[in-house]
Amino acid sequence: MANAKDYTIQAGRLVRYCGKETRITVPDDVTSIGRRAFYRNATITSVTLPAGVDTVEQEAFEYCHALKEINILGTIKTAGVRAFGSFDDPKKKELEISVYASVPIRAFTKAAQEAVLRTFSRRFSEFDQKAEAFRDNLNFIGTHLKQPQAFQNDKFYHFLSDNSALRHAVLDADAIPIKDVDWLVDAIQAEGNTAFVAELLDYRNRILLDGKIKQAQERSQARAEKKALNAEMSAADWRKLLKFSYEDGAVVIKEVRIKEPVIELPDRIGERRVRVIDRRAFSYNLKPGEKELWSPDKIVIPEGVEEIRKGAFYCVSGAEIFFPATIRALPEGCFVAAENLILHLPATIEELPEELSWDDFTPIKAIHAPAGSYAEKYAKEHGVPFVVEE
Repeated sequence: MANAKDYTIQAGRLVRYCGKETRITVPDDVTSIGRRAFYRNATITSVTLPAGVDTVEQEAFEYCHALKEINILGTIKTAGVRAFGSFDDPKKKELEISVYASVPIRAFTKAAQEAVLRTFSRRFSEFDQKAEAFRDNLNFIGTHLKQPQAFQNDKFYHFLSDNSALRHAVLDADAIPIKDVDWLVDAIQAEGNTAFVAELLDYRNRILLDGKIKQAQERSQARAEKKALNAEMSAADWRKLLKFSYEDGAVVIKEVRIKEPVIELPDRIGERRVRVIDRRAFSYNLKPGEKELWSPDKIVIPEGVEEIRKGAFYCVSGAEIFFPATIRALPEGCFVAAENLILHLPATIEELPEELSWDDFTPIKAIHAPAGSYAEKYAKEHGVPFVVEE
């Protein structure tokens, strides 16, 4: 077991490891692994990074030839060039698969992303396709195909041109924004990849057609289910699924305890209408004892709700959220720590938070709203993918 004297740690940053142990666990008070912290260490075979580590700097594990596994217990948010060692080393196959299955491409600095994307593309069929990082990578690739700058050797879309399996996965995940398809068709057509062009045109038609059919079916089903549910559920029944209180004679949803793929809140509880969704009502951060982050696929906010409070959708990931016509604004901080959301917004929306359009780690995958609405104007001005919704 490594001793405290084997580590040089400054303000939570592991600057250097100089021990001789082959299997080590980094101390719990470390939050970042510094540049070249393990550089050229010839003895370590296994490293465990505690849950608090969220940064691995450039070349932290470069030339650690004996290293076979890095166990990541938390979430790596930032990683530098060759943070986990050099790429394209056949002896490091299992290490690459374990690391890059849990650390998404978006976590790496731009200078490192080309090499990581090459690894992901090369090892594509060997990754766990149900893993959160895998799905995140598909969305990341799809939303960066049109980025203006080229890599040193390739543009993003060349990875799809050269790897049909990866291309099909990105298309099947609906990861390419519909607004980028025409541009991409022109770029691929100019390079003569007719198969990819045909797949993109089919993709565009499917997204536009499926969206309209799906919305009509969902609206019809939602109305029927809501009517039946509200007729049967008492306030006592709802307390098993929701935590709520009353303000000015109306219901405030404090906590949603439902864990179903589709969550549709009631418009009334007893005789009182639901008017407010409170702070962290939907809060899906990891609870003690949980190993995987859970989020619903779809959330429907009922007609009659007028106010959404800050942090209401804390840590929600990968969900479609439908807002009613009674909503006029969404506050700043509404989507703290959320990611990959699709928002269905009404024409009544007059104000949206700036957090929807951050350059990095934006929580929004796309906005669906009526043509000519404020939401459409906002999306176009801030570079958020937009889909017209009737």
